[in-house]
Parts: sequence; structure tokens; C-alpha cells
Amino acid sequence: MKKKTIIKAGIFIFAAAVILSAVYKTGLDNRIKKNADAEEIADISILISTGGDHLREEYVSREIEAFQAEHERYRVQVTFVESDTLAFLKLLYSNGEQVYDIVSLGGESVVSAAEQKLVYPLDQFVLRDYGLSWLNQIPPMFMENTSFRGKLYALPYVKSRLYYYTRKEEALPEAITIWEVMNRSSENNVTGIPINVVLKDMMLSRPAGHWEADHSQIPYEVNTRFKEELLNSLKTRDSSSILFAESYDKEIEEFLQGVTDSLVLDEYYEDRLESADHLKKSRLYINNSASWSLQGGNLFLVNRGSSHDYEDGWQVIRYLCDKNAGKQKEEEEKNGEPIYYRKISSRYNTKVQLITDRMISEFLHGSQTAEELLLDLQAQIENIQSQ
Repeated sequence: MKKKTIIKAGIFIFAAAVILSAVYKTGLDNRIKKNADAEEIADISILISTGGDHLREEYVSREIEAFQAEHERYRVQVTFVESDTLAFLKLLYSNGEQVYDIVSLGGESVVSAAEQKLVYPLDQFVLRDYGLSWLNQIPPMFMENTSFRGKLYALPYVKSRLYYYTRKEEALPEAITIWEVMNRSSENNVTGIPINVVLKDMMLSRPAGHWEADHSQIPYEVNTRFKEELLNSLKTRDSSSILFAESYDKEIEEFLQGVTDSLVLDEYYEDRLESADHLKKSRLYINNSASWSLQGGNLFLVNRGSSHDYEDGWQVIRYLCDKNAGKQKEEEEKNGEPIYYRKISSRYNTKVQLITDRMISEFLHGSQTAEELLLDLQAQIENIQSQ
């Protein structure tokens, strides 16, 4: 009897050992698999809309190189396109040939992108990694057009100001309006202006106000006396005292070669003017109360379905946005800034941008008057919105 008990005990101990060994091996295998997964290369594809700014491609490429130098586990592929419209077309009609994880668009594209379910909300990631207090610390202008219907879809990226730079011996105020820039220009003080940026900002922006809550009202107001006067003022000074630059790199080249004496430039590219002597600058305003819209774009996660793991894409967005957050002005980080003019975001944005680009081309190369251009643009926009 005693011998049988011993045998049974031995069998039990052996069975327990086998089970424990199997459990340990399973756990070990899982840990090995987890470690292997942790070291697996994560391929991230990013689609960047430059908004026609060729220098942004160079800037973003440096940012991506810095990220990959610090994060060897990621392999990032970047595709650049000229506009939000082209970015939308790639997201809609790639037909599976190219799958993107992240897209950079102008903030005014958030409504169209969210309504078409092209982008994925960031709320869970932001609350987890930053918290509500972080959102409250960001200046309102930087977070403009990042959310839709109560969900956060984007974070600000490459956000910067327009400044007026001159080497002329003239006293400059801290802020200067676009009208003052034009008044300062002359045959002895030729100014370069990034015409695509200036006109597109003004055509697709409106004073902040009650229209935001009135969904029945057409938000685009391009045919206004203010905008007609701006077009006429620019046109009358064309070639004699103002040179229209269709790209920042061309504008910088003309300034450094002495073709122009002053220029309006995105502050991100100020370092390219280091060789200029006696350089002074003043921040650009629309008028005495309204600051100019921020330049740049926002970063979105591309919607790849509810079952997709967005963690790697989010980590890349977080790195890029955190790095750029430090470049915001200290006073803006503390106090924020009221929004007097804001870029309009609507479901029609991509189409409106396209016809606005055509209007700007006609302004530069055609013969239509400012009044005719604005009447035609307003009619085209209203026609698009009625479809």
C-alpha cells in the first residue's frame, strides 16, 4: 500500500513538472516572440502636402532624418505632393498600390478629411500621453482646425509666422501690416512678396464671428471690398516696386542677389538670410488688429480601419510635433492669441483651393480686373457648394 502511494506521488510530481515545464516554455516563447516583435522594423509611410512650398520638402526631410537617427526600429518613407488636393486624390485613389500611415495637410482640410473618413481620431493617444492640461497650454491659433464634431484629428506641425525683412535703414515697428509693406515699397525699396501665400490666405480666410455657428450661411466671402482693394493695391505696384515670387526659394534668391531690398518670408527660413547685412524684421499683420494666419500644416493619422494598430504612426507624429512645439514663441505659449481671422475649413475645401489657385494664376498672367476675378471666384465657389 505504501509502495503504491509512493508511485502515485511520483507520477503526480512528474506530471506537475511536465506541466510547469510546458507553462514556462510557453511563457519563454511568448517573451522571445515579444522581444523579437519589439525589434522588428516598423515601416511608416508619410504623405506630405507642401502647399506649393518647395522649401518645406527640404525641411521635413531633415526632420525625418533626425527621427530615424534616434529611432532605428522605424523605416520611414515620405511622399511629397504640391497641394492638399493632390494629397486627397492619392488617399482616395491609390487603389491599394500605396498605403499611407500619416498625412500632412493644411488645417483647413480637416472637415473634408474627417467627413470622408480619410483620417483617424487622436483623442485616445493625446489623453494617454499628454492629458487635458497639455491641450489647454497650446495657443488657440496653433490648434485651429484640428478637430471636427468633438473629436481631435490632427496636431499642429511646421507652424510659423510671416515676417517682413529689410536691409534698408528704416525704423520698423514690432508689427507691420500688409498695407504698410506695400506703402514702404518703392523703386528705391523693392519688396518681394510670396503672392501665392498672401492671396490664398486672404481668399480662404474670414474674420472670426457668428458665421461659425450658422451652418446655413455660405462661409466663403471672397468678393469683398477689402479683398478687391488688396488685389488692386498689389497690381498697381507690380514690377515697379513689388516683385511677385511664386516660391520662397526664388524670393530668397532675389533678395540675396540684391534684386529686392525687402521681402515677406516664412520665419522658418530666416536662417537663409544670414549672409544679409543689417537685417531687420517685423511681424506681418493683416491690419492693425488682426495677425496673419499661421503657415504650415497639421499631421493626421490615415484611417486604416478600427482593427489597425496605429501606435507606430502615432509615435512618429508625436516626435515630429513635440520637436516643433519648442519653436513656438514663448509669449504665445504663455498667453495664447485671439483669432481675428481664421482659415475656413469645409467639406468643399479641396475644390475651392483648386479654383483659387487658378484665380491667382489669372491675377498674375491674365487681363481680368480685380472685381471680375472676385465675382467669378465667388460664383464658382457657390456653384460647388450647391451641388
